[in-house]
Parts: sequence; structure tokens; C-alpha cells
Amino acid sequence: MSAKVMSVSDVTTSITVDKLTPGVAWSTPAAIDYGTALSGSQLDASISPAEAAADGTLSYTADDAPASSGQILHAGAHTLGVAYQPGSSNAGKYTAATGSVTLVVNQAGQQITFGQPAPVTYGDAPVALDATATSSLPVALVSTTPTVCTVSGASAVIVNAGTCTIDADQGGNGDYLAAATVTRSFTVAKAPQAINLPAIGPHSLGDPAFTEPATGGGSGNPVVLASATPQVCTVSGGTVTVTGVGTCTLTADQAGNDDYLPASEVSTSFTVAYRIALDFDNTKAKQAGSVVPVKVSLLNSAGKVIDSPAVTLQAVRVDGAGSPSMPGSSQPGRFFTSGAGVYQFNWDTSGLSAGIHTLWFAVSGDPTLHAVSVPIKG
Repeated sequence: MSAKVMSVSDVTTSITVDKLTPGVAWSTPAAIDYGTALSGSQLDASISPAEAAADGTLSYTADDAPASSGQILHAGAHTLGVAYQPGSSNAGKYTAATGSVTLVVNQAGQQITFGQPAPVTYGDAPVALDATATSSLPVALVSTTPTVCTVSGASAVIVNAGTCTIDADQGGNGDYLAAATVTRSFTVAKAPQAINLPAIGPHSLGDPAFTEPATGGGSGNPVVLASATPQVCTVSGGTVTVTGVGTCTLTADQAGNDDYLPASEVSTSFTVAYRIALDFDNTKAKQAGSVVPVKVSLLNSAGKVIDSPAVTLQAVRVDGAGSPSMPGSSQPGRFFTSGAGVYQFNWDTSGLSAGIHTLWFAVSGDPTLHAVSVPIKG
């Protein structure tokens, strides 16, 4: 039996080689604080194999929005994504590839800078408060001593003397933690106050009592008058009574309070003179060169004649200058003679021209010079 030989035709088959999907390696980045910009520390995905990495591009997203170095993300958990796109030489070999990681952005800390206000005095204008936060968020200012000061906007308004204490706070937001409270205190000193004590003109023994209109400062406390010379004047309430000749000195004081210091004591003085009664006619003209008997009496507060050897009168000058003259030496030292309450000085008018001339005389214990005028004819 003979074998048969069969012919075999060529067989062709097709094989599909798929593109390789590159591997994406990307470690979860460490958490960062708000304000830290994205950089290669977070956007650091790598592609393998090396051939794929050599010709291809990576693009990043944060929460599906484009992301890049320098970008700042709000606090919270964010999904970072990466997309690989092969270059032209790898387009037939590799597919696109993606990857993702989670990045946690923590709230950032912040600090408050609060300048120290200088001491002030009660009654001063509001004090500017300079407080800022590193977050640039607004700082809340609160007075913890509202009886001394309150806060209006960025100023401390003075209410009373004492110590003003202000707290500065910033509560944070989604990106910033609350700042630590910063406290500043400053002194509000008591204000000074002054007394106005008007000057008082000369008085005479026997003048009626009068009221001294002294006014005080801002405390509103009463002004207290007192006499430093009770032998000359006394004070009851605000009423001054003349009691003797001399210089009356009044003092005035005013107490302070919670907001005002005591006022500095002030004083004022005025003279109290005797009342003089003329016991001769000084209206009739006297002949120049004649001796004019000048007779006067001193009156007490009741208008009665004072008859006291302890009180002396002395002529001191004629007109504006010069010493008075007298006949002979009957009145040594130019003292008036006295008797029964009448004082007499014999005034020698020699050398005086025609006209009105004035004899000035002093009374012991009386700070006021007294005068009597007499017409002289030639």
C-alpha cells in the first residue's frame, strides 16, 4: 500500500498587544498648616516604568480643580489628584494614568499685637487702642473694668478714675485657630481741681457781714471757707464778719472724690480799717501859716467812740510827700494827743500854698493810712 502525501496551506493569525498602563506611585503627604503653599513636598507623584516617565506629562488637581505649586488651600481634608498623559514617543505604548491622595490642611495659629496705652487723667479724651492679629482678622476689644472705662470702636472711653483693663480677642475662623487673649491695663489718674476765690476790697470796722462767692472745681464738693485771722474776721458758712482792724486772711479748701484730687488751698486778704469821725469843721478855709487843730475819733463796730490809751495815732505826711510840721515841740514824734476818745494833732500850715491840703495819719494796728483834707487860703 502506498502512502498519500497531502499539501498544507500557510496559516496566518493576528495578536493584539495592548498598551501598558503606567504605575503611579504617590505617598500620602504630611499634614500642613493653613498658609503653607503647595510645593514638591505634596505634588510629588512618580510614574513607572522609566520609559513612560521619560516622555509624558503630569497635571495635578485639588478637589477636582487645577492645582499647582504656590497654591494655598483652605483648612480641611483635600483630595489631590494626578493625571499622567504619555508623550508622542510613548503614545502607542502607554495609556493615560491617574492617582490620588488625601492632604490635610490644619487651621493655622495666630497672635495678637496690642500696644500698651499710656497713663491718662480723668477727663481726658478717649484713648486710641492699637490691636491687630497676624491673621488680619478683626480684633474684638472688651473692657473688663466698665466702671473705669468702656470701649467704643477702637478707643477706650474714660468713665472714672482707676485702672482701665482691656482684653483683645480674635476668635478665629475656618482657617485660623482662636488667638490667645492679650490684656492691657493703664492708669486713669484723678483730675486736679482749682478754687476761684475772688479778691475782696478794703473794709472798715462796722461794715455789715458779706458773702464771699468762692467757686470750686469738678468734684462738686462745697468750698469751705475759714479765717486765718479770727481777731480781724470770722467765717460762718460762706458769710464773713469783720471783728477788728488789721488784715483779714481767708482760706478756701475743697475736698476731692473718686475722680478729683483735693483742690490746693487758696487764700485772699483784705484790710479792715477804723471808721474815722471828724471832731472839727474841715470845710472852712484856714489861713496859711495858722495852726489847724485836727480832731478825730475812732469808732468801733457798733459806731461807738473808742477810748483806749493803747491805740495811738501818728501824722506821717502832708499831701503826696513830706513830713507834717507842728508848732514847737508839743507833739514829739508827730503823735496825736488823746483824751476822752478824741485825738488831736496841731497842724502847722506854714509854707503851704492856697488850696486843698491833706494830712495823712496812721492808727496803731490799722494797716490803712487815713487822711483828712483842709482848705488853706493865702
